Amino acid sequence: MIIVAAGEARVGLVADQIIGNHQTVIKSLSKLHADVATFSGATILGDGTAALIIDVGRLVGGGGGEGARAYQEVA
Repeated sequence: MIIVAAGEARVGLVADQIIGNHQTVIKSLSKLHADVATFSGATILGDGTAALIIDVGRLVGGGGGEGARAYQEVA
């Protein structure tokens, strides 16, 4: 479990696997994916696979997006 916080709110995220700690270059998503608020961008990992970057602030509730509504319903 990963505990994240934004402001006063804290949330536990469940992950299948923690790959490790990486310094990455985050690329913004294309205009086609502009309405996907849960992710702030994407990156290419060392093995060539793509990984989406979660917008934790929005997910926890600071951004008022879809993830924030889901969090409020559960809490």
